[in-house]
Amino acid sequence: MSADDFSNWCDGAFKIVALVGLIVSAFWGYHEYTDAKKAKRIERSMKYVNSLESKEVNNSIEHISNFWRKYDRSSVAESDRAKEIVRIVEEEEGYQKNLLIVLNHLDEIAYCIEHEICEEKVVLRTKNALFRAGFVTHFPWVLHKREITGHNLYFAHLECFITDRRPEWQSIGYIC
Repeated sequence: MSADDFSNWCDGAFKIVALVGLIVSAFWGYHEYTDAKKAKRIERSMKYVNSLESKEVNNSIEHISNFWRKYDRSSVAESDRAKEIVRIVEEEEGYQKNLLIVLNHLDEIAYCIEHEICEEKVVLRTKNALFRAGFVTHFPWVLHKREITGHNLYFAHLECFITDRRPEWQSIGYIC
C-alpha cells in the first residue's frame, strides 16, 4: 500500500469514525434532553396536582373517607349497592357537596393529564385510589343524576378519561 493509498484510507476511516461519533453523540444528547424534560414534567406534575389539592378538596376527601370508615357495608345486599350509593349521596348531610368537590378535582387532574401538563403514569400511580373511591364507587349516583336531570353528559369527560386508562373499570362506562 502506497503512502497516498494509506492517507486516503485514513481519511475515509476518519470520516466514518467522525460520522459515527456525531450520530452517537446526537442520540445521546437527545436521550439526555428527553430524560431531563421528563424529570421536569414529573416535578411539574406533582406541583400542579398538589396545588389542586386545596384545603376544601382535602376536607371533602376526609369527609367522605370518615363516612365510609363508619359505614357497615355488610348491612346492604350486593344487589342493592347501587341504590344505597344513591341514597347515601342524596341523603347524608354534606355528602353530595363534598362528592362534587372531589369529582371536580378529579376532572381537573384528568384535564392536566390529557393536555400533557402532567405526567400520566406518576399522577395515576398516586391518585389511583382517589379515582376509584371518587368516581367508580359513586358511578351509580352519576347515572342517577343523568337520569333525573336528562343531562347524559354529567361527568362524561371524567368517565371517558377513567375507562380509557383503566381497562378493569371499562365495565362502568356507558358514554365512551
